[in-house]
Amino acid sequence: MLAGAVHSESDVLVTDNLKDFDPPTSGPNAMRVENLNQFLNRKLEEDPGRVQEGLNAMLDRNRREPKMMAALIDVMAEGQELRGFAQELNAVVPEGQRGTSPVLAANQRGAAQYTAFEGVARPAAAQAPETAPEVRKSAGGQSAEKAKDTEQGK
Repeated sequence: MLAGAVHSESDVLVTDNLKDFDPPTSGPNAMRVENLNQFLNRKLEEDPGRVQEGLNAMLDRNRREPKMMAALIDVMAEGQELRGFAQELNAVVPEGQRGTSPVLAANQRGAAQYTAFEGVARPAAAQAPETAPEVRKSAGGQSAEKAKDTEQGK
């Protein structure tokens, strides 16, 4: 498959078998390898209108379901492979064409939370102290843990 992509001078090789492909990254045969979800999301970002036109043309040719954009988005959202693309597509299609899958609603809640907190500073990561804290000793020369155990009658 890689040889065919190189021979055809492809810019991208789309496959779900990403781990077995090491395409050339420079020179005249340079190309990237993407899974279908990555490829479709990139195309949607580059030209959302063209992607929607292509999907609508495909839906017009379908003899079986799905025949509507909302149904197609729901089918993609319910599967693992294209869920990310379905979520992104659902955000750009007109409201009347949006999917209604619960998976999409969960993504919208997450997006709303992200938007609500956008610009809010994230808490700093906890850092370990540079030196270990000293063990405190009680008046009787016992460690704090031993003193606590003594107080509890152990």
